[in-house]
Amino acid sequence: MFFEAPAFGDVAEDYYRQPSLFGDAPSREETAFDVLGDAVDDVLSDKADSDRFDVGLLKRFHRLGAAVFEKKQVNELLILGHRMPLESPCRLSSKFEDMAQDLYMKTPRPTRARIAGKLDMIEASTLAFALLMPGGQRVRGVWRGNEFETLRSLVNSDVVAAGMAVYRPSGRLLRIDADVLAPQREADRFFAVVPTPTGSKMDLKSLLREQHSRGGVAAVWGKLPAEETDEEFLAALAEMG
Repeated sequence: MFFEAPAFGDVAEDYYRQPSLFGDAPSREETAFDVLGDAVDDVLSDKADSDRFDVGLLKRFHRLGAAVFEKKQVNELLILGHRMPLESPCRLSSKFEDMAQDLYMKTPRPTRARIAGKLDMIEASTLAFALLMPGGQRVRGVWRGNEFETLRSLVNSDVVAAGMAVYRPSGRLLRIDADVLAPQREADRFFAVVPTPTGSKMDLKSLLREQHSRGGVAAVWGKLPAEETDEEFLAALAEMG
């Protein structure tokens, strides 16, 4: 079984008018399946420090085992895109499920955190932002609030962001899903460090439960939603072809 998708085209025109915050966005010529294939390749390569997936997407990948390889009796999926022609597709077999599960189990649980830094850059189309830390490191963020003007009014100023810190399987911070952004106070300078995991990892029970509220990686980082059923997910893939 294989899926193929057209290029993003005019759908992402607003997005491509802006420079990418972190220089890792897909090009205009790439398809949705190029982005998906990159995430799959990182899982198959056991890249615990990848920016291309989070716990939500790893959970979805794990569920492909039951939803596709077992239920649909599929032996292999071939993913085609702009960079993945028919001659050299991204190949996804049943072992992919276990590899996704292993990475999921290594991933620290998201934790509530505060980070103080300079609101250096924002993307209006994705509500992504970057915090510049005192040591020069940039922290990815996604604004989960209701008002874009909150971001606009604080850009280029010292702020404190509060929200859920999302980690990579390696334990390094992937991003902060911020629901609070406020001007930085003197006491907030204590939080001018990148948060680290508390030590708690994802557990098997949470992997097997349906996911209802966790956000995935934003479109710029290859994020796929995880709220729909397996049938709806597969139908969405088919519609992209």
